[in-house]
Amino acid sequence: MKKSLVHRLRINVFICSIILLGFIAIGLFTTLSIRDSYTYSIRDISSLSYQAMYTDILYMLEQPINIASAMSKDTILRDLMPRELEDGAFTDTVKAYLWEYKKTYGFDSVFLVSCQSGRYYHYANGIDRVLETGEPEDTWYFTFLKGSEYYSLNVDNDEAHGDKITIFVNCKVKAADGSTLGVVGVGLETAYFQKLIIQYQEKYGVGAYLIDGEGNVEVSAGPGDSGKRNLFEEAAFADMKGHLEAVGSYDDEVWYTGEQSTGYRITRYLPRLNWYLVVEKNTHEM
Repeated sequence: MKKSLVHRLRINVFICSIILLGFIAIGLFTTLSIRDSYTYSIRDISSLSYQAMYTDILYMLEQPINIASAMSKDTILRDLMPRELEDGAFTDTVKAYLWEYKKTYGFDSVFLVSCQSGRYYHYANGIDRVLETGEPEDTWYFTFLKGSEYYSLNVDNDEAHGDKITIFVNCKVKAADGSTLGVVGVGLETAYFQKLIIQYQEKYGVGAYLIDGEGNVEVSAGPGDSGKRNLFEEAAFADMKGHLEAVGSYDDEVWYTGEQSTGYRITRYLPRLNWYLVVEKNTHEM
């Protein structure tokens, strides 16, 4: 009788052990499945938002680049510029010319700089100022003239438009003999890029930043971040500094961990702006 009870007890223990192991296996499998699903979901959200933002930023830059290029090749402008100092109506004519582009395309700035006089012509002010070597605000112009590039982009305060931070597209105006007559260009305020970032932040719940090679935030959803926040000084982004210093340009996708922050981060280089798009999904609260 005792042997029978012991035998039954062993069978019951065996059966209970199998059932318990089954529950553990199911729980472990479920946990791993949820974790993998969660991981893939975070990656998919981050990747989708990054790709959409990257495409939209390039698209936003495409029109000003094309329009500035078209202006630089306009025979009307090229024929007009040599008469700058002898034509009394030159300033009014150029101002009207620039205004037409402002009115048609809605750019925040449309300008022309003459190599002959150094004058900076603006769609609203006519002659806004004369550019001079040694002036920090005018360095972009003289640096651009020395280079071999046909067009360039620079980010600066628009002195002729309330010192608003603006992305400028500059194109050289060439004479028939190949000499440079001047630089014509258009400007787009960074506020447009900020609106784009806010839109995707609200839609996908991600953080997004446009930063320079030193980690300084140029554009983000936070209105006070520009010029005052450096991502490399924050624990979640500190590793980026070493990568950039080592390779010069940096494309990466990583899981990161910092103080009060854990998540997934995608970094992509924007060669036309010489900036980086950083998209991150913070999962700390999750």
